Amino acid sequence: MRYTSAKSRPTAPFDADLEFRDSYAATSSAAAQVDSAARVVDLGTGRFEGKMILDVTACAVDGGDEAYTIGVQISDNSDFSTGSEWEVAKLRIGDAAVTDGDVDTTTGRFELPFNNVVSDGVFKRYARIYTTHVGSTSSITFTAFAVPN
Repeated sequence: MRYTSAKSRPTAPFDADLEFRDSYAATSSAAAQVDSAARVVDLGTGRFEGKMILDVTACAVDGGDEAYTIGVQISDNSDFSTGSEWEVAKLRIGDAAVTDGDVDTTTGRFELPFNNVVSDGVFKRYARIYTTHVGSTSSITFTAFAVPN
């Protein structure tokens, strides 16, 4: 038997129709973009269950007060304009002093399970990623795409 210290990185199939964010540095709170345009994904009229794959490649924590909340939001409106969005999954990363962690959480692959059900079989058709920034020198770079179960 052979031992190796190499770690296996989980893989997931990429589908461009389920891409929520391409790679760019963001320094303020905003909805995600693909090709410099706001990105809302139509999940269809039925139930969608899956996971959001987040590949974070850069995450500033230099100021000691940076935190980022990456949320999966769903809505029945494609423009998310009526205030009827629900956050169904979120990841909080950044400086440990702000995120209540024991170490800074910055880069890597993160998986967020989510679905588009609000309650009692009510489905919301549209989804997006929204990132909230806190801190003096916040900047984060990541990609996001969904994988159905």
